Order: sequence, then C-alpha cells, then structure tokens
Amino acid sequence: MILAVVSKTAMLFLILIIGVIARLCGVIDAASTKKPSALLVNVTQPLLIIDSFQMPYSGEKVIFGLKVLLASAILHCSVALISYGVFKVEKRMEQKKVWEFALIFGNCAFLGYPVLEAVFANPGGENPGIFYGAFYTLIFNVFIWTYGVALLQRGRPDSRESNNWRKIFLNIGVIACVIGFLFFLLKINLPPIIGDAVTMVGNMTFPLSMLIIGSLVATFDFKQIFKNGKLYYYTFMKLLAWPLLVTAICSFLPFDSHLLLLCVVMASVPAASNCAIFAELYDGDSILSAQCVGLTTLLSMGTIPLNLWIAQNIFGI
Repeated sequence: MILAVVSKTAMLFLILIIGVIARLCGVIDAASTKKPSALLVNVTQPLLIIDSFQMPYSGEKVIFGLKVLLASAILHCSVALISYGVFKVEKRMEQKKVWEFALIFGNCAFLGYPVLEAVFANPGGENPGIFYGAFYTLIFNVFIWTYGVALLQRGRPDSRESNNWRKIFLNIGVIACVIGFLFFLLKINLPPIIGDAVTMVGNMTFPLSMLIIGSLVATFDFKQIFKNGKLYYYTFMKLLAWPLLVTAICSFLPFDSHLLLLCVVMASVPAASNCAIFAELYDGDSILSAQCVGLTTLLSMGTIPLNLWIAQNIFGI
C-alpha cells in the first residue's frame, strides 16, 4: 500500500510541477485559472463523486459510510478545539483566523481522494476509496459553511449574521453526494455510454486540480515564505503533529483498519485549496492563507506517505 501511495503522490507532484512550468512560461495566467477552477468545482468533481457511487449495493458499505460520517464529525470538532488552543497567543485577528481555518480544513477532495484510491486499491475489483471519501466531505462541507464561516467572521461587525443554509446544504458537492447515494441505494446504474462519459470527465479532477494548484504555487514569493517562522510552526502542526496525534489515538481503537487509515489520510492532507478564497471573502489574511496552501501542498507529497508508513509500521494500523 505504501508503494502505491508514494507512486500516486509522486504522480500528483509531477503534474503540479507541470502547472508551475506552464504558469512560468505564460501558458497559464491568472485569468485562465478562474474558469478551469469553476469547471473543477462545478463539473468534474461532482461527476467524480457520482461515479464513485456506481457500485453494487451493500449494507456493509452503507454502515461503513455512516461510520465515516461520524469519524469526520469527530475529527473536525477535535481539530477545531486544538486549533483554537494552539493559536490562542496570536494577537493579530486577521492572521489568527487564517491559522485556525487552515489547520482545521484540509484538501480532503483534490488530494485526499487520489490517496484513498491508492489505500483502498483492489486489483481486479471495485475501489470504494472515493465512495467513502464522499461521506467524509459531506461533513467537511457542512462544517466549513457553519463553523468555518463563523470563525472567519470573528471580530467583524456582521459576525452575528446567520449562516447561509442554502450554501451549506445545497452546494454542488453535497448535491452530488446525495444524487450518487440515491443511485446507490436505489441500485440505479447509469447506461454504459453515460456512465463512461461521467467516468472520463470525473477522472479529469485530479490532474486539473494539481495543474491549477501548480499555477498558483508559481506565483508565490518563497523568500517571504521562508522568512515566516510561524508558517513553519503551522506546517509542522498541519502535516505532522495533528496526523500523528490522530494515528496514535486510532491505534488504540478496535475498529476496521480501513476506517482508521481513512482517518489518518484525511488528517494528513494539506490546507484546503479554498482557504484563500474564504479568507478573501471574510477579511482574513488572504496572502498568508495562500502561502499555507502552497507550502503544505508541496511538503505533503512527502509527509502523506510518511504518516501512512508510521501508521502501519510503528502503530500497527
């Protein structure tokens, strides 16, 4: 499994480098990344999620999916409490909000999904990695539009503004999960032509997301990143301390190893790619949030396999 994860992350890293080169060569610019980003969020990722539910119905899968929902809720609540305590000493509110937000919310779809595919790889059989990942991201979407928004509104005059429930429950990611899950429960299989088209477009998600992230990484001022000592501290907490804490706790739990490994994977992913977008919307430090995303994404190519190796070989998960 570790070899499969290393192979997958190495492939994603190479695609990221291609995105960096394309941006530096002028093939991709700031304007040209906006529409592919919209395509990614609104078309390819939803189809990827729907496609992941196209598998034979099994009560065991439903039960496992519900366990993933519960695990996701526990992980998000736990890291929210930890992030509040870890960055409590930060005096600048616009940066404090970013540190907390970027520690809580990881790139569980664009990087978590391909790693889960490697973890749940079953040569010659179905791969439920993205299927289970979709359950995890349901909680992610609800949490980011409730606690995440409330966190970033902290200190604003409109901080008591009610949550936009339409965005919480009717965003494209949640809708895709509901549609896919209904197809799964009702045993609805897409016709081969439609199913193949959905699969092909959905599979564009991983390379497209890494090309976009690579193009953003190419714009970073790494001199400023390397001068920011707090960024190193945050990166350590995000990529090593938090995943290892989750791994240590999981090693004492009498649950299925696949569920425990899923928790380790989702705890190990870098900062969510939409951290900068949310920071911009709610007066956080958008430059700092972009640096969090860029640095953790680059380093996670090595730390994700490392964390999984530790989980298997030291903690025996």
